[in-house]
Amino acid sequence: MADGPIIFSKEEDEISNLSAKNLNNDVLQNFESDNWRVLRYPQELGSSPDLKNYVVFYINVRERDLSAEYEKKIGTKDIPKAKITQQNRTVTTEASKLAPIALVAGSSAIINSLPEPYKSIAALSTGVTIGFASTIKPIAEGTATVSNFLVNAATGSEPNIQVVQLKKIIALHMNNKPSASYQATYEDVDMGLLSGMIRQMNQGSDVFTQVGNITDMASAKAAFASGSQILGALGHKNIREAEILGTGSIGENFSRALAITTNPFKEQLFRNMGFRTFAFDYVFLPKSKNEALMVKNIVNTFKYYMHPGMDPSNPYWLTYPAEFDIEFHSYGQPNEYLHKISSCVLTNLDVDFGSDNDFMTFKPDSDQKRTGYPTEITLKLQFTELEVLTRNRVGDGY
Repeated sequence: MADGPIIFSKEEDEISNLSAKNLNNDVLQNFESDNWRVLRYPQELGSSPDLKNYVVFYINVRERDLSAEYEKKIGTKDIPKAKITQQNRTVTTEASKLAPIALVAGSSAIINSLPEPYKSIAALSTGVTIGFASTIKPIAEGTATVSNFLVNAATGSEPNIQVVQLKKIIALHMNNKPSASYQATYEDVDMGLLSGMIRQMNQGSDVFTQVGNITDMASAKAAFASGSQILGALGHKNIREAEILGTGSIGENFSRALAITTNPFKEQLFRNMGFRTFAFDYVFLPKSKNEALMVKNIVNTFKYYMHPGMDPSNPYWLTYPAEFDIEFHSYGQPNEYLHKISSCVLTNLDVDFGSDNDFMTFKPDSDQKRTGYPTEITLKLQFTELEVLTRNRVGDGY
């Protein structure tokens, strides 16, 4: 993976801890004392009595995507395995073991779709057995190796997609009230007459007598008799034949004649829970060029890690973007009275430079190296949570 932008490796060194140097009672110092890089806005966040509530964004990346000159310089922290296994997701810290199996499944499907003799040629050249079932078992047991071509092409010779946390956070003031939306999806379903009969039988009712107790049995018999005469006159032998040949739905005519219809026994069936989304909107009004530089790094960091990676030497594959952990903090500690947020991806980012009616910048530095920094920047972030919550997780505060 290519190294991070030059803005990170050079300018960030100058300002990442700039705001903490001359601040007293800074609640973010617990990060900086452990050699974390802290990008914060505003500069006095965590020390001013009016700015003790803020949002912390952690960045989680895969080890294989760490750039030697940037992320490895910052350092990483292992994510506790328990935190990952508690999530309602199909990922683990050992998920790289699934990569060969997934590759075989996909490659086998592609190869099997080819006509002969290309199918046999492709299978022999890649080492993938035709038929996925005969291939997945030895690979899962570790007694067979998938084609080096397939594994190396996608993940390198030693795939490592374990997720680690960068020792770098973004801390922004809490300018919007925290909110969470929970959405359950249900579907209207007609359970039908049979379902209703079964329910009544379970309650000890004589369902056959109940179903037979139509309001006017005499009318029902008359309707059947008339229907039989009509069918006979038309030369039809049965109801189904009459419907096919265009005499209409017998059931609908019967229903109309008696002015009754079956109870559909409609129910709401649960389908799933939706993924929660979280929006954060900020208007940055830097009071100095140094604070403007901090804002620039904050915006660039979000943009950089929401995008996929690509190895220039292997342009056929894209690596997944980073994930984010988000916490609400108050007075230097996670706020236990607010809902927790599980790992997220950044799905939308909008950035505007300047106000609604004007675009203004700071004056150039004396050396003319830094010019054109906007005096107002608007940033809108939309995150989507990566796990579907259950009662267990809600009970844990999510």
